[in-house]
Amino acid sequence: MRLDTNIDQLPETRWEKLEFHGKGLEYFKIWIVNIFLSVITVGIYSAWAKVRSKRYFYGNTVLHGAVFEYHAKPLGILKGRVIAVIFLAIAIGLGILHPLAGPISSIVIAIVTPWVIWRSIIFNARMTSYRNVRFGFMGKGLTLYYILLVIPLLFASAGATLGWVIGFLGRSIDLFGLRGINQINAAIIGGILGVYLSFPYIHKNLTSYFLNHRLFGQGRFRARLHGSFYYWSYLKWFILLSVITAVCWSIVFLANTLVGNNLSFLRAGGTRDAALAALPPMVLVLALIPFLLGFSWLKAYITTLFRNYGYGRLQLQSAATFKSQMDHNRLFSIQFTNFLLLVITLGIAWPWTRIRLVRYRIETLSARIYGDVEGYLSQMQNKQSALGEELGEAFDINLDLGI
Repeated sequence: MRLDTNIDQLPETRWEKLEFHGKGLEYFKIWIVNIFLSVITVGIYSAWAKVRSKRYFYGNTVLHGAVFEYHAKPLGILKGRVIAVIFLAIAIGLGILHPLAGPISSIVIAIVTPWVIWRSIIFNARMTSYRNVRFGFMGKGLTLYYILLVIPLLFASAGATLGWVIGFLGRSIDLFGLRGINQINAAIIGGILGVYLSFPYIHKNLTSYFLNHRLFGQGRFRARLHGSFYYWSYLKWFILLSVITAVCWSIVFLANTLVGNNLSFLRAGGTRDAALAALPPMVLVLALIPFLLGFSWLKAYITTLFRNYGYGRLQLQSAATFKSQMDHNRLFSIQFTNFLLLVITLGIAWPWTRIRLVRYRIETLSARIYGDVEGYLSQMQNKQSALGEELGEAFDINLDLGI
């Protein structure tokens, strides 16, 4: 099957919605045992706890009458975690013992992190299967180094250079009234702005890397993503965040004004001054509530935007396309009520809140399947042997790209 087949010319069979059959009480039993055993084993059991939890969620995710499976072995995850902990302990310890070792340790961690993420993506893909067909990942580690290290460095360098030039011209010819601006400061500001401008481009490339190198058997996924969408989405995020922040500061200003006017009648014994000194923190707390609500809604909005876009452009050869119908208001409602449940129950309701969120995320996904499904699955079963199963030490970092 050609990877670039025009799906609109293929005979459609049907839309298949994903289902999730997990239940809060069932997961609570797994969760409470996982916590107890992890505590008494000083974290050693956490690798087994992760595998048990993932197998529960995968085993309750259903597509076209069949469930997904998770095949990771806890011992491999434990080895990977031990290696990571030892490495971080050495890096932090050296930074404490010698001041020059701190920057060096940070550089080493920055260099190692893309490799760990790359190994984690490969591991999580290969440990997942559907209908006895393993998923896989064929992305190169060097590509991830380019995305995470080279791109931000290039943007920062370009921004710093542009800032230095503007600073030089400002000092020389009073460009835009910038006479007297320090060139070093201008370069620093330009470098910081360059890094910020690289975020949408990095996000787009990371998502493309994550989706376009993923395999199902030997069948390859493809998602044609556009950088303009990510830049426009980040711009909307910035505008909305600015509006939310401005509204909250307006609330603080108005509340302070009203409180000051009302307390102006209190004159005796310095009561007014004491009250005014005590009230601003309360006003800030009252303003913080709408800010947190607004920021949470904005996070749900952006998450939904990226998720629906990514899945909406995802294709598995000429076998299937995908769609996400997540609604940001519904997602915000679930997250907000989950937070209230956790506060009221002091965290005991966490398994139920987790099930609610996972169910919504899964059941808003659907696959549009083309052609002979059983024939395609049989073909993938016969071609998957080259993927391999064991990876040695397993790193199980979850890369959150909004999908």
